Amino acid sequence: LAINYCSEITLDSIAFTILRQISTTCVDKLASDASVAGWLQNIATFAGLFFKKHYKVDLSGMMTYLANKLKQGDTQELIVLAELIAKMSGWSILDIENMTDRQIEALAGGYYLRIESA
Repeated sequence: LAINYCSEITLDSIAFTILRQISTTCVDKLASDASVAGWLQNIATFAGLFFKKHYKVDLSGMMTYLANKLKQGDTQELIVLAELIAKMSGWSILDIENMTDRQIEALAGGYYLRIESA
């Protein structure tokens, strides 16, 4: 892919563009349509995959924006935070209701403990 050969400034520009799309489009979409879940989920997934692949790109702008939105009481951007955590850490949303007690306890442990409980 061509993105693998981008310079650091280009990758930072992509990160800025992702943040700009999330911040400006949220306001526009809410004014025109109450359903923002689809496009926000897609851009959140893209952001998570982008920051996982390009882990040296600075995340402080994105995290500051998300923290400020949460302080203001806007919770729709939690989708972005959840996707960043899920994609970058390799963890998906866990289905805790269908897990045994042993599996839940194993989540507190390391890699090998999680393998043993599976």
